[in-house]
Amino acid sequence: MAGKTNYYVTGSYLHDGIGIENPTRTAKPDPRRPDQYRMFGVRFVHCRRHQPIVLLTSGYHGDFEIPNNPDKRHSSPTWEDRHSTRPKLNETQVEQDAYAILAYQKKIDDFNMAGVGFHPL
Repeated sequence: MAGKTNYYVTGSYLHDGIGIENPTRTAKPDPRRPDQYRMFGVRFVHCRRHQPIVLLTSGYHGDFEIPNNPDKRHSSPTWEDRHSTRPKLNETQVEQDAYAILAYQKKIDDFNMAGVGFHPL
């Protein structure tokens, strides 16, 4: 079984009109178009008998439009915003994270030991 490699990778993409919560009490918020990407992967390698190495990776990236709130104005309003009853923020928010986990296990007779490392990317 030494040298055998197994792996699994999955990803997803989401584009909808929900995004960040609606700041007003209306049932129909201003349209927002968030994009969200997700990835997850696992690689499992048998170096020697009872000595697997496992690598887990994950990543996320999300782009969101900040919804307009008629009760709030942004810090540097334009002439149109100052003279409008409904100012537009035209701002976005980006969220992203990624990490990797590496694990190693060794078994000697009835003794098992493992080491794990985590690294945010």
